[in-house]
Amino acid sequence: MHDPESSIRTIEDQTPGLGPACTSRVLRFAVPVIFGAIDAPLVRVLGHGDPGAQRYHLLDLVAAPSGTRWTISARQPAWPGEYGVWIETLQAIARRLNREEVCCPHPEPFLRSGLRDRDIWAAADVEMALSCYASGILQKRCAP
Repeated sequence: MHDPESSIRTIEDQTPGLGPACTSRVLRFAVPVIFGAIDAPLVRVLGHGDPGAQRYHLLDLVAAPSGTRWTISARQPAWPGEYGVWIETLQAIARRLNREEVCCPHPEPFLRSGLRDRDIWAAADVEMALSCYASGILQKRCAP
């Protein structure tokens, strides 16, 4: 749980053919307090590959168009090391939000089922918030 790069490599070895988005989702599902997912919209806005969408340079990963979609190649030199950077970033943001007592707006079913602690940010919560931000950027870009 404390070595995201090694964890991603283990998932990749056990399930060949999955790309970075799918392998990171497995870890996010397994341990949302520690891990978050990475996907092409996040990389387009927070990494490289889509200069019109990039807002912040938080990642040295590249998303590239592939047919009608965007993908993150597991063959790029920065993978899976940058996943570790991503997880450190998510955890640092979560720690800061929790320290500053910014309450996480968890859906009530998450709390009732014990998936989250009231008001406490987990890495996956920060990832979901950043994913929503990235989706908003991309939707505005595609709007007429």
